Amino acid sequence: MRTHDKYKFYFLFAACILCSLSSLAGTKLLKIKISGAGYSDEIAVRFMEGATSGFDGCCDAWKMFSGNSAVPNIFTRDAVGDELAINSLPPMSNSGNLDVEFFLRIGVAATYSIVATKIDSFSSFTLINLIDNVTGTSYDLRSMNPQAISLPVIALSDPSRFSVRVTPPSILPVQLIMFNGRAEKSDAIIEWVTASEENNESFSVEKAGMDLQFISVGNLPGAGNSSTEKRYQFVDHNESMSSSEVVYYRLKQTDNNGNHTYFGPIAVQLGSSAHEITVYPAVSDGTFFVSGDLKNAEAKIYSLTGQQVHSDLLQGSAVGESSRIVLPPSPNGIYLLKITMQGQESNFKIILDR
Repeated sequence: MRTHDKYKFYFLFAACILCSLSSLAGTKLLKIKISGAGYSDEIAVRFMEGATSGFDGCCDAWKMFSGNSAVPNIFTRDAVGDELAINSLPPMSNSGNLDVEFFLRIGVAATYSIVATKIDSFSSFTLINLIDNVTGTSYDLRSMNPQAISLPVIALSDPSRFSVRVTPPSILPVQLIMFNGRAEKSDAIIEWVTASEENNESFSVEKAGMDLQFISVGNLPGAGNSSTEKRYQFVDHNESMSSSEVVYYRLKQTDNNGNHTYFGPIAVQLGSSAHEITVYPAVSDGTFFVSGDLKNAEAKIYSLTGQQVHSDLLQGSAVGESSRIVLPPSPNGIYLLKITMQGQESNFKIILDR
């Protein structure tokens, strides 16, 4: 290795380490996988501080294409059109949709499966949809259910076949601040809270088993237009299901004009006790909810260095209701929530991402 190339390598390596360490806490990571004909390929997109729309030497990676025409290839492009397998982009704004173009090279026309394999760093109320730029069809990537899509041969120089649209909760017609499920023996109690609603006609609760094939199990009318907090509850009776089975639920919100938005899914373990304490969401901009049979419970939140940043008394919450904890201004990152009730202590990891 020539001397200047060696120093260039060390510089890029050090820059990569510094970039990763300084940006890790606020990074949003999205991975999408395409599979078909016995082969697969995956793309990673990160939204992080310090990244640009061009090639970031610290954090991006060029796309390496397979010489086998049967292997599907998925990639993005940077600002000058170069193909990337890992693409780091600037942090998302909370004021509008963010669209990211995805390109394909397909050598064999066939039906392919496309699925999001990594989305848990996003807020649970952020919508992530895959949009087919040819047919206009939109697929909910949050369902984690592989989408079977018939694709023709696509050349490297063809336009982007798909876009991923990320929609922050702040611009949705319904601002959901809580969506949770808990079990009462074989019953699933589904609860959600809205901060505001605009032209909201109805909510539909949909249920699925391990196959994630959702069906509607009930509907509740929306509040139309509201700027105050509204609470909803739906009880799903599961007499025919095993008392230890896991059931998945998602919420479909429909506007007066027929447009709809999905929230979730969430998992409910049938047969669990209402006295168990649950905390949600795991990632929040500062507001967390605690549910369970809380009786004068004390909640304390600590940083990873052991410093107490907040304390609260959760008094007299009836079963079926949730207590709210709002963190004071604090750095983004991982915190420990410790709940003490009747001499027993429960610990939960929560993530603050403002």
